[in-house]
Amino acid sequence: MSFKQKFRPIQLDPQRVAKAEAQGAKVSAEDAAALQAEAAAVDAAPAAAQAVAAPAAAPDTAPSSAPARQAAVAALAAAAAPAAVRGLIAAAPDDGVDGEFGTSQTALYYGPWQVGQVYEVPHECLRPNPVNPRIFYTVDAVENMAQSLLDEGQTTAATGYVEDDHVVLIEGQTRQKACQQLNWPTLRVEIRPKPQSVRTLYETARAANEARSNPSNLDEALRWKELLDTGVYPHQRALAEALRLHEGDVSRVLSLAKMPRSILQALAEVPALLYARTLASIRAYWETCGDDKTLELVVRARARGMSFREIDNLRKAAEKGPYKRPHASRMKVSFGAGKGELKTFEDGRIQLLLEGLSDDEARDLQQRLQKALKV
Repeated sequence: MSFKQKFRPIQLDPQRVAKAEAQGAKVSAEDAAALQAEAAAVDAAPAAAQAVAAPAAAPDTAPSSAPARQAAVAALAAAAAPAAVRGLIAAAPDDGVDGEFGTSQTALYYGPWQVGQVYEVPHECLRPNPVNPRIFYTVDAVENMAQSLLDEGQTTAATGYVEDDHVVLIEGQTRQKACQQLNWPTLRVEIRPKPQSVRTLYETARAANEARSNPSNLDEALRWKELLDTGVYPHQRALAEALRLHEGDVSRVLSLAKMPRSILQALAEVPALLYARTLASIRAYWETCGDDKTLELVVRARARGMSFREIDNLRKAAEKGPYKRPHASRMKVSFGAGKGELKTFEDGRIQLLLEGLSDDEARDLQQRLQKALKV
């Protein structure tokens, strides 16, 4: 992988640089000195403020080269920002389009975090959504996202909200994992207002995920169980109503959470097994056969590409249990010259077998049996 592929260059828009320089030219010497003092108090960085103060107070000494102008604007943003957001310097792409709330893929900003703007946020400043609708991130899903980022860049920003000195992601964790896999130092995030409750955070994130790719039943089974256990939703009916789902479907999905996490993780890696009917059959198989045999089934299904019908047949066979031949008691019997065996089975059957009877003895025995059986 080349250096250009591993690290995305962040370039300052020349038009914005010119605007920043023009605004800097209007700053008085007193304002520049105040800015310098504030920066030193916040992060003990007087050198950065001094580098900016001179061109701001004296426009005729402003940097002439593009790299120097970029450094000057970056230093100004860093000096004005709190220590927690130092290094979150970003700029608009070269199209010069001013960004608006909701158009995060076309504009970036620098400075303190503000709602409606977009930043390149270092991974160490990011926190995961505590009620992320997606729990399982497969290797294939992350690798596919990483390839998409290499091919097209991050065309759509993740979304998050500010909490203390970091940004909590609302959605976009697959993109973050892909960026980390590529060793990209930041994730592009659009800042949104902080949700008013855990329930609002979950429903907002779930709606965003549904717009691209729905969380699997496995994701929802574990997350719904947690939300019910912690009282975010008082009962299944409230959860179903909030998500506009049938209560029976919610109950069916929740039943998957009975299986251990190891089985759910194994299933998550096999997309062909994530259909509702197949998962229901595997859960029923697990209830009969236990953890080890269910894991073996998942491995076998993945290797052989087993269909739903094959898995369901295994489930039916497991529920019936292994075939056992009925036990029978045996008794040696004789009649005339004939000798044989009388078998009495546990399921109520009786079987008589005699050999060596003469014709007269056979007719005699037949008549006696018919009389006894009232035929």
